[in-house]
Amino acid sequence: MSDLKTRARQAVLHAADWYVDSQVTFAKPCWDANHGRFVYTYHMPSKQVVLGISWTQARAIMILLGAYEMTGEQKYMTAARLGGEYIRNLQILDARDPRCYGAIR
Repeated sequence: MSDLKTRARQAVLHAADWYVDSQVTFAKPCWDANHGRFVYTYHMPSKQVVLGISWTQARAIMILLGAYEMTGEQKYMTAARLGGEYIRNLQILDARDPRCYGAIR
């Protein structure tokens, strides 16, 4: 049983490290609205990247928070927060249309 736990822990940490390493980040002056977004797929032969949408963000954040809980390593919490901020930036906060107010784009 402990071997299964060890392998599961390693798999979670490998996934979390992939999300940390592939997260879209930009620094000023080269700013982009995708800052904090996670990669959905990466095709290695063509180097084509497809960025994720809501489910990818949620999955990545859950994995990163689990990795943080297991290890206490700040890099996982930092990436999870940045991913959450990307989602927060998609929220519609224009009160002129109450039908959409608070929704996520």
